[in-house]
Amino acid sequence: MGLIYEPLLQINTYNGTVIPWLATGYSWNSNATVLTLYLRHNVTFSNGVPFNASSVLFTFNEQKKLFDEWGAIKSIYEVNPYEVQFNFTSPNTEYLFYVGSNVMILPQQFQNTSNPVSEIIKNPIGTGPYILESFSPQKIILTANPNYWQKGEPKIKNVVYIDYTSNSALTLALQTGQVEWASVFAPNITTLFVSKNPEYNH
Repeated sequence: MGLIYEPLLQINTYNGTVIPWLATGYSWNSNATVLTLYLRHNVTFSNGVPFNASSVLFTFNEQKKLFDEWGAIKSIYEVNPYEVQFNFTSPNTEYLFYVGSNVMILPQQFQNTSNPVSEIIKNPIGTGPYILESFSPQKIILTANPNYWQKGEPKIKNVVYIDYTSNSALTLALQTGQVEWASVFAPNITTLFVSKNPEYNH
């Protein structure tokens, strides 16, 4: 999902490092009840529509509509087109992870979606490095977004996700080089995969 939709921040859960993404930075007020996020300029969604504070408010308001709550968030304000404030019911610095990296920002084009929980989105629109080229139950093909905000079009032109029916079939595909990356349980990964080509297989 992160190749199409993106969060405001990336947070390294191993060491807590906060990496600017759709937001370039953030700050807390003195008692940690107000979080201000500073949004990146010159970012567009894959359909050319600008990303700004309205996109952030729309995304969180849609969540509130769906789940009838924001959790610890009391209110959200657009300070200006590139600055958003989250007001909390009590001091809550842990919510930076939820607000910053756990919510993917949507374009306002989704506001006409009658039932976002069940509706199938055939043309996903995000700020990410890839856009959907084709979809089937067996294969998803993503193609590089030529207007991606991070240095333009990604060098890898296509990402293909293939559905394998078992771990053994996927492991065999890794062994034979049909697949370059996977998340799979392989009990003898060193023997089955790494040793086949130690220079490239990791």
